Amino acid sequence: MNLSIKGKLNIIIFISTLSLLFLFMINQSSSQTLANLNSSLNIVSSISTQALELRKHEKDFIIRHKLKYISKYNKTIDSMFLNLKSLNSSLNSKHININELNSVNIYFKEYQEKFINFVEINKEIGLKFNSGLIKILAEKGSTLEDREDFSKLKYFESKFIFLRDLKAVEEFETVYNSINNRNSSLIEYRETFLQIVELYKKRGLNEKLGLEGEMRDSVHQAFALLKKVTSKIKEIVKKESADSEYISKIFLITLSFLLIGSMVFVFSNIKVSIKTLLSLTNGFNSKDKNLKTRIHLKNEDEMGNIAKNINNFVENIQHSINSAKSISHTNSNISEDVHLNSNKIKERGDNQKKLILEVDSLMVQFSLMIQQSNLDLTDVSTFLKNTTEKLLESTKEVGILNFSIDESSKLTFELSSELDSLNANNKDVKNILYDISIISDEINLLSLNASIEAARAGSQGKGFSVIANEIQKLANSTNASLKMAEKSIDILDNSMVRIIDNMKNSSDDMSKLSEQGKNSSKKISYANRSLFETLNLLDNFVNKNNSLSGLVSNILDKILNIKDSSLNNINSANEILSNSKKMNNISKDLFLELQQFKT
Repeated sequence: MNLSIKGKLNIIIFISTLSLLFLFMINQSSSQTLANLNSSLNIVSSISTQALELRKHEKDFIIRHKLKYISKYNKTIDSMFLNLKSLNSSLNSKHININELNSVNIYFKEYQEKFINFVEINKEIGLKFNSGLIKILAEKGSTLEDREDFSKLKYFESKFIFLRDLKAVEEFETVYNSINNRNSSLIEYRETFLQIVELYKKRGLNEKLGLEGEMRDSVHQAFALLKKVTSKIKEIVKKESADSEYISKIFLITLSFLLIGSMVFVFSNIKVSIKTLLSLTNGFNSKDKNLKTRIHLKNEDEMGNIAKNINNFVENIQHSINSAKSISHTNSNISEDVHLNSNKIKERGDNQKKLILEVDSLMVQFSLMIQQSNLDLTDVSTFLKNTTEKLLESTKEVGILNFSIDESSKLTFELSSELDSLNANNKDVKNILYDISIISDEINLLSLNASIEAARAGSQGKGFSVIANEIQKLANSTNASLKMAEKSIDILDNSMVRIIDNMKNSSDDMSKLSEQGKNSSKKISYANRSLFETLNLLDNFVNKNNSLSGLVSNILDKILNIKDSSLNNINSANEILSNSKKMNNISKDLFLELQQFKT
């Protein structure tokens, strides 16, 4: 069968693909099995964790006697039984039978039943002191008389309930038997206590006895079996991994031998064709450079097609070299013409460069003049702006001064009014002082009459004479003070009159000053507006100058672009001149080189 190289390689690729697909399926199956087994291990680990949680909820219930731990226990054990069922189904689907798993399920069910009985017994005894038989015992104990032997019974009862020590029961019985007169309340009290004792024995007096001990044993046995289940699953995982690795290695070795043999067979056929091709290429590289030789290969595969294509390629090269010989001669003539034209372009470029440099120099001088003009205008504008700002500040200060003068004028007027009121009040004070002086004169007259009457009375009027003298002194002192006050008020009146006159004169001066300030403010505002108008004119002139400067800059940029373009043209002409020389030389060399080929 005469197959092509492509066909042979396709067969090798097909065999390799099938082999790899088969290997992938084997690995996929093994990986799935191992993943399922690892999942089973995770389920076993989860069951162990849940078993520990069950023990925790059990201990919490024993210590705290709260019903919430029972609901937590039930929720956890239901989840654990679901995990056991899932584990059993997963192992059965792989035909893996582990007998210990069924035993684990049985032990956990026993543990659940025992815990339920344990809870019921605790409920019957009483989860708290106000429930169950403990409540009944307390009620019956409260009906007993307050006697020493009854107090001992209650003590031993409490001791047993808290310590769960059977010696307390024996001591309780000893005290009970020593009592002669036993009424019905005492008998019922003892029967209730013994009932509680029996329930505690059934429940377990410690963690190793009764239902509590049985629960502990069931869990320990379940844990031991879980460990065996875990180790068996690990052994199965280890065996599956080893088998999968062994099968993969055997298959890979077989596939490698098959591929190597196929490739040796294919490449041996290719080698013969390559030797024939190398003999032709060696002929091309020899000194003869003979393009008339051809490849004679009878294969009908890809190598035969390659030989035909190479023969066609050599024929095309043969025709191309013949065409290149004539083209190289033509290129040599063209390059000489390009060389002459390039010299003419270079001379014109040099003349254009000189003209551009002269125009550029003139435009630069014009641009500098505009820039200097702008700087001068900017300085004038800055000076006028500063002057305007100072005028504005002066206007504000004059306004503030006018406002202060107006306020001072108002205050002066108000103060003058108040002083007039005070002057009027002084007159009222004078009138009051005059009235007081009249009263003082009358008191003085009365004291004089009193002294005369006291002198007539003789020794009996001595005390009254002393009082009359004191009253006369007070009247004289009051008259002296009134005269001094009248003098002070007169002086104050004269001063206030002078102050009022001065203030009126000052108010008139301030009014005149305010009018002058307003006139000055108007003049400054007018000057300020004139300066603003001048500034606007200067700004417009500066803007026009800037626009002119921008136009000059644009013209300079365009002149620079023309200059750069001219320089580029000159450089291009020089490059064309240089390249035309090279091209002429290359064309001559190429013609000589092509002449060596036999076509």
